[in-house]
Amino acid sequence: MKAIIDWLITIEHLANKFYSEASNFFNDDIELKTFLQHLSEDEAEHYHTMVSAAHYIANIPPEKAQIEIDDSIKSKIESPFRVARELLDKRIINSNSVIDCIVESEFSEWNDLFIYVINTLKTKDIIYKYSELKIQRHMRAIDYYLNKSEYGRIKLQEFTKLPYAKKEKLIIVDDDKAIAELLAAMLEDICESDFAENGAEALEKIKMTSYDLVISDINMPVMDGLELYKNSESFFVKPNDSFIFHTGNMTNTLRSFFETNNIIYMEKPYSITGIRKVVNKKFHLD
Repeated sequence: MKAIIDWLITIEHLANKFYSEASNFFNDDIELKTFLQHLSEDEAEHYHTMVSAAHYIANIPPEKAQIEIDDSIKSKIESPFRVARELLDKRIINSNSVIDCIVESEFSEWNDLFIYVINTLKTKDIIYKYSELKIQRHMRAIDYYLNKSEYGRIKLQEFTKLPYAKKEKLIIVDDDKAIAELLAAMLEDICESDFAENGAEALEKIKMTSYDLVISDINMPVMDGLELYKNSESFFVKPNDSFIFHTGNMTNTLRSFFETNNIIYMEKPYSITGIRKVVNKKFHLD
């Protein structure tokens, strides 16, 4: 998580600085100027929240990383700010350019990762309890502003529309709620997600619902991932093709089981791009 927090500190600072300086450019557009000032204030608050998170995790026993943010995701999120910054430096930026930057950066994995960090830490320290509500307020304010202009509405619809006519349905089985919610957010344009905190809960849902895919952790209370697989085989035409396992405690026995049964597995930490590629391949969308 340290690497994710460190990057979030960088992107929050980048966003705060751009929004602040861009607001000074639009003195003739009071509404946009005020909106950018508010965004700058939000990003400053988010920056300090992540700095606090960095200090917090530095003083607790380190935990094994669950997921990594790869360079391609970082570049995708940072790129709109670099483009807009160049236009601002040349003094040729306009309101549409600002909207492009906001939509392409804010409606990305950026805020999903922020919420993942907050959801992980809020169970350990109460000071993070309300940060998720603040980021939701931040996104609602952006959505409200964008929908006030024709270009904003068009850009928002283009960027957030579903790329697939039919969404596949999967269930994410993990006793770490923050990880499960992050996975769902990373895959929301590909599929609809349901959740279960252990194998027993997942098995009951599998009996009642037709899922296209199961993404499951291994070590969980009540019923682990392998027990879930063995108890739910009869509910899938090709069970080995309907499961993806992920674990931070790989053993030779587990690896042998997966490879013998031709089941896809991922060792933690894995990248955002990595899990998306695996799921896309499962759904024949690559």
